[in-house]
Amino acid sequence: MNPEFPDPLDLQDNNNETYTLLAPFRYGPSAIARHIIDVPAGFITDFASVPKIVWNILPPDGPYGRAAVVHDYLYSTKGLGGELTRAQCDGILLEAMKALAVGGLVQAVIYRAVRLFGQSHWDAPPAS
Repeated sequence: MNPEFPDPLDLQDNNNETYTLLAPFRYGPSAIARHIIDVPAGFITDFASVPKIVWNILPPDGPYGRAAVVHDYLYSTKGLGGELTRAQCDGILLEAMKALAVGGLVQAVIYRAVRLFGQSHWDAPPAS
């Protein structure tokens, strides 16, 4: 079975910087996680953490936006409470972008960026 996003992304805009999920959001089943990933209502995301200088090319909520929400959730929960490593969470981002048919070059750029620069986000304490 191919992974998919069965739910619409229902969000509240928090001043164009963060967004709050108004309803649960699911992705899966992920071949890496081996189950469906459930992002709960109330979760706050910034979509893809892309520097503003490149938003014209890679906007935070581009065609990979739903994959970025799942990735943000995985990072915020430290891989679902240790079930997944950071590398596996980054792999799920790539897997989810493929499920969304995001172009190969964009997939490669985003995946490489999270592998190179994502450690500080992974290490950050959960938002309060």
